[in-house]
Amino acid sequence: MLRASPRPDTSLIMDKQVESVWQYMQWCLGADLTAEMCNPFWTHIAVTSVAIGLLMLAWVFSKPIKGWLAVRAKGGKQAGAPGIAAGKTTWKSRRNQTRRAEIDEIVARIKEEIKTRP
Repeated sequence: MLRASPRPDTSLIMDKQVESVWQYMQWCLGADLTAEMCNPFWTHIAVTSVAIGLLMLAWVFSKPIKGWLAVRAKGGKQAGAPGIAAGKTTWKSRRNQTRRAEIDEIVARIKEEIKTRP
């Protein structure tokens, strides 16, 4: 004959716990935000939201950061190689050269326009 197990049925206990947590969440969602009993619930919601947001930001910015780190690593090893950044000074000098070329072009157009006017 079958005997009853001396242990309580864990599935029934878990069902009751899940049901009580569900009722707590529903009550807190319907209650006033300042209810003292719901402070842990709203704290957990806030912490979880911030964590998800940080994970999303890390995922979005991971590829550009990896690329930047790869360029920095290559730039330190091969500073003289063309097309590889040697550091901030190289980028700054290239940017200044580009700006200077744009300014020279604008000045040349202005001088040409002044010459063509009667």
